[in-house]
Amino acid sequence: PEEDRDPGEVAGGPGPMALDVGWPTGPIEVTNDLQRPVAKRHPVVQEIADACRQAGARVAAMTGSGSAAFAVFSEAAAKRAVARLRRPDWLVILTRTLVRREAGRHVGL
Repeated sequence: PEEDRDPGEVAGGPGPMALDVGWPTGPIEVTNDLQRPVAKRHPVVQEIADACRQAGARVAAMTGSGSAAFAVFSEAAAKRAVARLRRPDWLVILTRTLVRREAGRHVGL
């Protein structure tokens, strides 16, 4: 839903999307040139990306050659989206990005 989206974000359909992270160079373009042709043969790829966007994702796309998909949510929207996206044939995993220092502590550096 639109109310789950963060201010300043740009989300789109299967083409390039932009994620505004506040960098002076502007938003980060999120795109995968393989997504469109893979989704033509395997429509579930686009179905997953669309479902993530409808659940409030700032961006959602297929990874690499299509073995998985990912989405970026605000923290609040992510918690709500996990329940919305659960389906018998989808594995939905909620994760969060660690800053370098935090990641180092987790691996003993």
